[in-house]
Amino acid sequence: LTLVWLVKPYAFTSLWCLYAAMISGLLYFYFVERRIAFLETIRETEHDFSEKLTQELNRLEQRFPVWRERFLQKYR
Repeated sequence: LTLVWLVKPYAFTSLWCLYAAMISGLLYFYFVERRIAFLETIRETEHDFSEKLTQELNRLEQRFPVWRERFLQKYR
């Protein structure tokens, strides 16, 4: 009971931080998906797709599905 009394003033702050962290994660995944789609579109339309962009696209395509399975599948 004492612990609840000590933590009570921070409850709103804790909920706000949790909400901000969840929104930040969703925005991060949204922009990673957009970056992958953008790079794939450029790769299809441009004949001179640089090596640096190819490496970035390969890295995102390898890591993003793992992140998606780990974090987003739990909440669906």
